[in-house]
Amino acid sequence: MTIDDRLRAALVRRAERVHPAPDARRRLEETIMQDAQRQDRSRWGLALAGVAAVVAAVVGVVVLTGDDDERVDVADTTTTESTATTEATTTTEATTTTAFAPTVETDQVVFPDPTTARRFEDPVALVHAFARDWVGMTSPLVGELMAGDARSGEIELRAFAQGAPTIVLVRQLEDDSWFVIGATTESIQPASPGDGAEVTSPIELTGQAYAFEGTVQVQLLVDGGDGEPVAETFVTGRGDGVLGDYAGELAYDGVTPGTWGTLRYLSEGGEDGAPIQVAVTRVRLG
Repeated sequence: MTIDDRLRAALVRRAERVHPAPDARRRLEETIMQDAQRQDRSRWGLALAGVAAVVAAVVGVVVLTGDDDERVDVADTTTTESTATTEATTTTEATTTTAFAPTVETDQVVFPDPTTARRFEDPVALVHAFARDWVGMTSPLVGELMAGDARSGEIELRAFAQGAPTIVLVRQLEDDSWFVIGATTESIQPASPGDGAEVTSPIELTGQAYAFEGTVQVQLLVDGGDGEPVAETFVTGRGDGVLGDYAGELAYDGVTPGTWGTLRYLSEGGEDGAPIQVAVTRVRLG
C-alpha cells in the first residue's frame, strides 16, 4: 500500500466518526478551496489536494445518505503541461556589387558611353536610341544596316521623311554589342579639328556648312560625364543650301587632361526647333 492509499484510508476511518453540522459541507468546501489555492504544484501538494477531495466526497455522502458503511473510490488525475518552443531563424543575404569593366577601346565610341553597362545587340535599335537620346530628334526615321564588313556598317537617319540624311557609322566592338563610332552629313563638314585629334582650350573650329540661317550649334561632351555638354558655341556657314566656310573657337575648362570627348555639330530646324542633322568628331582633350 502506498503513502497515498494509507492517507486515504486513515481519513475515511476518521470521517466515519464525524457527525457534521447542517452547514458543515459548505464550510468544509470553502476551507478546502482556500487550502487548495495555497498549495504549490509539487507532488505532495497535488497528493494533499486529492486527499481533500476524498474527504469532501465522504462528508457529502454522510450528509446526504447517512450511510456510514459506503466506500467512495476517488481516482487520481494527473495533468501534464507541455511547453512548445519555436526557434526563429533569420537569414541575411549578402549583396555583392560588381564594378562594370568595359572591353571597348573608348577612343572610338560616340554612343553609348562605354563606361556604362548600356549595350545594344541590334544596330537599328542602337541608332534609334542615338537619334532620340543623344542627338535629340523627336521622331527619327531609321533605315536598315548597310554592311561594310561582318562587324561594321552604315545606317541612314532622317529627322523627317523629306529631310536630308545623316549617315551613322556603327561597329560591333564587343562580342554582341554595337556602338556608334561616327556620324556625317552633307550639310556639315568639319575640317579642324580632325577625328581623333588632340586639342587644348580653346579649340579652333573650321569647316563648311549650310543650315537654317547658316547657324550650326557646336557642343563638347566628355566621356564618363552626365550626358550634358561641358561647353558649347555656334559657328555660321550659309543658309541658302550651299556650303559656306565657317570659323570659330570653343573654350572649355574643368576637364582632366587625356580625357576623350566628342564635338557634336547640330543643324536645327523644323517646327519644334529640334535637331535635323548631326555630325561628330572624336577628340582627345589636353
